[in-house]
Amino acid sequence: MTRSARDMVDFVTTNEMDASRLREGTAMVQNVTSGMNAFVGGHRRASLTGGGGGGGRSVFYYDIAYGSNKKICKHYHGDDAIEAILRGGLPAVISNISTRKEDGDWDDDVAEIYISALDATIRKYVRGGGGNNEGRPVAGSLLILDHITSNTAIRLPISSIAKYAKEEHGMVVVVDGAHALWSLPLDVGALLSPSDSDSDGRRESGGRGHVDAYLTNCHKWFSSPRGAAFVFCADPKVRDTILSRPAVISHGIDDGFLSRFMWDGCRDYSAQLSLPAVLDHWNNAINRDYARMEVRTNLREGIRILCSHWHPGVDFRAWTTTTGAISTEAD
Repeated sequence: MTRSARDMVDFVTTNEMDASRLREGTAMVQNVTSGMNAFVGGHRRASLTGGGGGGGRSVFYYDIAYGSNKKICKHYHGDDAIEAILRGGLPAVISNISTRKEDGDWDDDVAEIYISALDATIRKYVRGGGGNNEGRPVAGSLLILDHITSNTAIRLPISSIAKYAKEEHGMVVVVDGAHALWSLPLDVGALLSPSDSDSDGRRESGGRGHVDAYLTNCHKWFSSPRGAAFVFCADPKVRDTILSRPAVISHGIDDGFLSRFMWDGCRDYSAQLSLPAVLDHWNNAINRDYARMEVRTNLREGIRILCSHWHPGVDFRAWTTTTGAISTEAD
C-alpha cells in the first residue's frame, strides 16, 4: 500500500524535491467524494474552533461545480455555502480558450472571467452587499475548484484562480481533480502551496503554488479498478487541522496521514494494491504523450462528425489542435 502511494507521487511530480516532500503528504482514499467530505467537514470544524488559518466560515464554489460537491458544502456549511455565478460567462470562457502556458494554466483572459465572478460573489455576499454572510471575514474561507468539470468538461485555470484567492483574500483552496489524473500531464508539486517552513516560496523547496490540497481519482482516465483515489497535501499544518480526520474514523486515526485515511474499516483494497501494475503500464508499456494525442485526435474527429450533422452550415476546421477549443470564427 505504501509502495502504491509513493509510486503515484513520482507519477504526478516532475522533480525529486517535490516528490520527497509530498510522500509524507499523500493519503489514499476510495474516491474523491470521500476525500472531499473529509476536507469540507474538516474546514467547517476548523473554522468554528479557530484552527486551520483565518476565521472564514464560508465555502465558495462555481455554479459549474460537481453536483456532489455542492451538496457536501450545503451539508457541512449550510447557509455559509456560497455559489459564484459563472454560467453567464461560459460563452466567453469557451470562445477565449487559446493556448496553454508553460505552467499548464490557461491564458489571462480566461482566468479573469473566473476571478471576476468570484470577486463579484465575495463583494455581494460577504463584504456588504446583503445576504446571510454580510460582514463575515473572507480570510480562511474555503474555495473549491474543479480542475476539469464533470458535466461540461471545461478545464479551469486553477493556478491563476488559486493564486488570486490566496493572495487577495487569504482563502483555503482545494481542487477536485477527479478527471485530471493521466488526462493532463499533472505536476502536483507545482500546484501545492508551500508550508510555513518554506513560506518564501523558494522553487527548490517545492510547494510553489497556491493550492492547499489536490484530490484525484484513479478509476477514470488512469484506468485502475474502482476504489482508488488520492489526497495530496504538502502543508503539515493543513494535514494536522483540516485533514486531521477522514470521512470515516477507524483504526488508523492516530497513526499518521496515510494510515488515518487508509485504515477506515473492513473493505476491499485490491484496487489500491493494483496501482503499481497500472503505473508500470503507463510508465513503460505505452507512450503517455502519444496516447493523450490519440484521445484528443479522436475527440476532435467525433465532434466534427456530430457537428457536420447537427450544424451543417458551420465550418469547424478552425478547431484548434492545441486545446480542443472552437475558435471565435465558428459561430
